[in-house]
Amino acid sequence: STAYYYYFAHTEGERADLWYSRGQIGKDSWEIPRIIARSCARWDGRYRDVAEGDMVHVCWMDRRHNKWRFNLEGPPIENDDIYYCHRKDSDSDWSKEVLLSKGVLYCYASSMSAEGDKIVVAWAGIQTAGKSHTDYGPNDIYYVTSKDGGNAWTKPLKVTDGAKDGMTAGHPQVMLLNGVIHLFYIQGKMNLQQASGLTKLNQPPWPIYYTQRSFPD
Repeated sequence: STAYYYYFAHTEGERADLWYSRGQIGKDSWEIPRIIARSCARWDGRYRDVAEGDMVHVCWMDRRHNKWRFNLEGPPIENDDIYYCHRKDSDSDWSKEVLLSKGVLYCYASSMSAEGDKIVVAWAGIQTAGKSHTDYGPNDIYYVTSKDGGNAWTKPLKVTDGAKDGMTAGHPQVMLLNGVIHLFYIQGKMNLQQASGLTKLNQPPWPIYYTQRSFPD
């Protein structure tokens, strides 16, 4: 930010927390590390942070509303949310947390960008799915925007609409530049084949897609 270097870290496991520390520019000392959120996703608690002027924005995958399920084929299955908060250099603490992904049951792989008071967050997910759903299942790309520095947010909007047809969209990368939202993501369809009682993944690389739109008024 204008006055500080920020460092973020995420711990995994049963006590998955999002930590931060900051050091004032031009000085050698750093503040004692503190916790921003105590409810990060346990095994894939991805977070994104971006600085714009004297403000830092951070969003993360959050488990407070999820229903943990054991998974023989990989990490436990969690239906996580996307939460957000911000802090100005002059603030004494972080802002109140905001649930960005309300109405989207499964959320993965967020990306965030800011330009002035305008902010955009994008992620992959689906509004409703079964208990065994993962990021490899059918998902669409969602996004939300704020035009007042992260105080008020739009409802989640879909960029893609292929999940209903079995398509998987994921790993979005978003950039806000000169009032235009630029978005990259992958999209394809899982190709599972049964052979000798086993499931074989015969998966070619998926293409990368690009789209853009003006930041909404």
